Amino acid sequence: VNPLLVYLAARRVARCPAPVAGTLPPVSMIVAVHNGAALMAAKLDNALALDYPPAQLEIIVVADGCSDATEQIVARYGDRNVRLLRLPEHRGKTWALNAGVESAYGELLVFSDADALLPAEALRQLTAPFADPTVGGVCGQRVIGERHGALREAQARYIDLDSRLKEWESRLGTLTSNDGKLYAIRRALFVPLPPAVTDDLFLALAVVRQGRGFVFAPQARALIPTPSRGAAHELERRRRIVAASLHGIRLQKALLDPRRYGFFAWRLLVNKVFRRLLPLALLLVMGGTLLLLPGHSWAWPLLLLQLFGYGLAVSHLLWPKIGMQPPPLLGKVSAAGFYLALGAYGTLLGVGDFLRGRQPEKWTPRKADGV
Repeated sequence: VNPLLVYLAARRVARCPAPVAGTLPPVSMIVAVHNGAALMAAKLDNALALDYPPAQLEIIVVADGCSDATEQIVARYGDRNVRLLRLPEHRGKTWALNAGVESAYGELLVFSDADALLPAEALRQLTAPFADPTVGGVCGQRVIGERHGALREAQARYIDLDSRLKEWESRLGTLTSNDGKLYAIRRALFVPLPPAVTDDLFLALAVVRQGRGFVFAPQARALIPTPSRGAAHELERRRRIVAASLHGIRLQKALLDPRRYGFFAWRLLVNKVFRRLLPLALLLVMGGTLLLLPGHSWAWPLLLLQLFGYGLAVSHLLWPKIGMQPPPLLGKVSAAGFYLALGAYGTLLGVGDFLRGRQPEKWTPRKADGV
């Protein structure tokens, strides 16, 4: 329902031409990394090749308690406008980003992950909307560079749908979400990140609380590997993100007041709170259906429909075990169902962690393939 309302509201807003930036503002790109030696050379070569005046761009790599060769690799770029900030202890991404911002000089702060590679024009596209003084932050668009495998395809379709929603929301003046792979905010609007929040959502909401818009620049692309390297990784990732994002929203709960923030408050409530309760709603529907079976014959088709859907999701795991290759369409449907079910379970665990006050403070990225 919420995407439909956002779409209908966005259609009533005239599409504004993208602002054209004059003098390019000084930018500080901050990359927080923990044991990212395998990624750093490619990331820094990519950042230095961006079509942006070198005198207006500094690159700060915050090594968050690295025990591999990350620091040595970054140090080789010290004469090319790359600064290494060493943190002796691994304390998490929010801590690392706060430290990076403290040492930054740029008028705009650009945050990008170590595994995100940017096309040459991405930084210009990301900073162009700041020519509008009402814009306080800009979200780039993640694009999966590799689309091999069923789970990867399901993730790519999810990201495509999320990007469409961001485009509609952006026409309304501000987003209810952000993407940590690539985003930027005005330095004057930065607020220190508390522990156990998702930095991208928390800073986007902080921009909105200060009366500025947070918009989407789909041309500012970040090419990334598949976010989840396997089922266990997706479960862990979804659980952490849900718990941390709900914690961040609780810290900025004033944004949920429609008297002050109007339609944005409703969109935030639906997109970031109610949506996280869908797995619980599915459990209640199943429980209610079972209770209705004895005296209501119409409940049987409803039960069979639910079992059929969950069966499709489970079949994604069974095909390889029985040595069979499903028909292409059935394979895609079962993979999508499995991805949704896995995400729902991870979301349920994340909501449980949030309600119990269990908040992960350390950020330990996992980029290798796994199950």
